[in-house]
Amino acid sequence: QNNIIQHLKLRTRRDYKFFLPIQTRWKDNDVYGHVNNVVYYSFFDTVINTYLIERGGLDLQDAKVIGLCVESHCQYKKPLSFPNIIDVGLSVGKIGKSSVKYEGSGTDICFWILCTCLC
Repeated sequence: QNNIIQHLKLRTRRDYKFFLPIQTRWKDNDVYGHVNNVVYYSFFDTVINTYLIERGGLDLQDAKVIGLCVESHCQYKKPLSFPNIIDVGLSVGKIGKSSVKYEGSGTDICFWILCTCLC
């Protein structure tokens, strides 16, 4: 995991081909005044599924293949809070026989997600 995160830290904006700005919401803040850790994973779902719909032709109502997240990691650079906007860059790190590894970085976060596709 450390090697992957170090790799992501070295990437720059031009290493990503797809970007999605995500507006934090008031309800994302926890009692400590920052975005709760679990909310970041909904950001990842949002950027990956938006990518698949816009660029991959995913039809959520009639999809024959689904993707399940089987492994994920997030490293937080600093706390975020409402009303921050996170500009998330996404790339496909590796395509396997039945899996796709997405890599992403955004305002103050970096993450990787391993998604296994099932038919």
